[in-house]
Amino acid sequence: MMLKRLLIYIGVILFATSCYKFNNPEKPKNLISKDKMVDILMDIRLISSANGANKSVLISRGILDKNYIYKKHNIDSLQFASSNSYYAYYIEDYEAIYAKVKDSLESLKKEYDELVEQDAQNKRVRDSINKIKRQNKPLKKDFIRAKRDSIKKAIKKRGLIEPISDVENESPLK
Repeated sequence: MMLKRLLIYIGVILFATSCYKFNNPEKPKNLISKDKMVDILMDIRLISSANGANKSVLISRGILDKNYIYKKHNIDSLQFASSNSYYAYYIEDYEAIYAKVKDSLESLKKEYDELVEQDAQNKRVRDSINKIKRQNKPLKKDFIRAKRDSIKKAIKKRGLIEPISDVENESPLK
C-alpha cells in the first residue's frame, strides 16, 4: 500500500517535470532585443517611480501613459507583451536583463546625486558671496553721513569757512 502511493507520487512528479519543457513559448517573430528590453524596462521603472509634483508634470505632458513608451521605442503593446513573456520563461535571461536595469538605474541615481551635490555646493558659494557683498555694502544713510562728516573735517582742516548750520539732517553743501 505504502509502496503503491510512493510509486504514484513519483509517477506524477516525473510526468509533471517531463512536460515542463514542452510548454515553453515559441520565440516571437518580432522579439525585442535584450538591450532594447533593458531600455524599455528602465523607462517603465522611471515613469512608475514618479510621484507628487513630478507626476502631475508627466501627466500634463502625456508621458505617464504606456503608449508613450511604445512610441518612444517604436514598439506596440503586443510585441512588448510577447517579448516580456518569452524572456520571463527563460529565468536566466530575464535575471540578466533586470540586473542590467538595476545597474543602469543605480548609475543614473549616482549621477543625479552628484549633480544635486554640485548644485548645493554652487548655491553655498553663491550664498556666501552674496552675504559678503551685503556685509561690505554700506547703507545709503550711512554713506551720506560718512560723506558729510568727511567734508566737515576737510573744511576744518583747511581752515575754510565753517558751515552755518550744524544740523544732522542738512547737507553742508547746500
